[in-house]
Amino acid sequence: MEANQIINNDHNINLKTRKVRMKKLILSVGGIILIILAIHFNFYFALKEKFHAKESINPQATAYFVQATTISTIWIKAFHKYLGIPYDSVFFRPLISLRDYFFAKGEEAIEPDNAEDAMWWVQNYMDFYGFTVSEAESSPYKIEKLDLKTRQQIAKKLYNYIIKFDNGSIKGVYAKEYGDNFITLSNFIGAYLRVIPNIYEGQTKQEKSENFYCDITLTKKLIQVDYIYTKALEESSLDINQKYYYLYYRYDALESIIFGTMYRSHGFPIILCKTTFMQDYINVFRELSHWVIDDSIPKDSADKDHTRLFRHIALSNNPKKVSTYTLVAVDKYCPQYDVKDLLKFKERK
Repeated sequence: MEANQIINNDHNINLKTRKVRMKKLILSVGGIILIILAIHFNFYFALKEKFHAKESINPQATAYFVQATTISTIWIKAFHKYLGIPYDSVFFRPLISLRDYFFAKGEEAIEPDNAEDAMWWVQNYMDFYGFTVSEAESSPYKIEKLDLKTRQQIAKKLYNYIIKFDNGSIKGVYAKEYGDNFITLSNFIGAYLRVIPNIYEGQTKQEKSENFYCDITLTKKLIQVDYIYTKALEESSLDINQKYYYLYYRYDALESIIFGTMYRSHGFPIILCKTTFMQDYINVFRELSHWVIDDSIPKDSADKDHTRLFRHIALSNNPKKVSTYTLVAVDKYCPQYDVKDLLKFKERK
């Protein structure tokens, strides 16, 4: 009898202990969940205020975009940056899926003439794909590391956003610290020009380049991009360094248009000499060359990055460089243009 009583007492004690432990566990988990929710929604409402969400003309879409950006900023980017968790870890998979879900819902709810979704894409994906930051080479989401189909999808999305800026602008919401419509458009054009050489099949870099320059559809898209960007540049109020910093994107687009036309023609079609593309290309080349070599113009770190890039791509005297091949052809076939000064810039390099 006494033994049974002892067993019952031990059972009751163990049961009470388990209940106490379970209660503590529930309280702990509940406390953690409340803390996570408090952090999340505190940032969510702060983000709405920062981007003036009250002025949104598509409030439902804005709410979805803010949710996506909250998840992206405090749970994905922060954990990746400060805790070193790789983007392809199991931990991030549900968070990335949730971010993508809310962003897609926002795109469904946005008006066709409102480029607000473009602004939020910058916040959620521009860094994620390594367009605006030096992401680790090992990152599986760095644009060059993605599979061909994904790169093609991203290129298509970037192009559609650029076209959307021609049809409208970012309406309602805004945040001064993230730049205006022109800065956002420039981000997309820079990203687009970076990804398009990587959307073609080929066993070697040479084969991919050949497919890139043979694509007449791409050339037509670049002509449209250049038109939109030229108009935006003319309407913007930039200081001298900003002007030349963003003018580089025009140089990149124009060179691809001209050399693509040359490549598909298996030579130099004389009609190119009479196009505005050629005139603009030479003018932009000359302006950027003077800016790059003029040490009297102060340049910040971003400007210096662009000058180094321009020196490497445009001012290199390597005869295999597209810029060298193009200028030599212009010097030979377009007597109306004197490009000997530009060829000398290359010799100085």
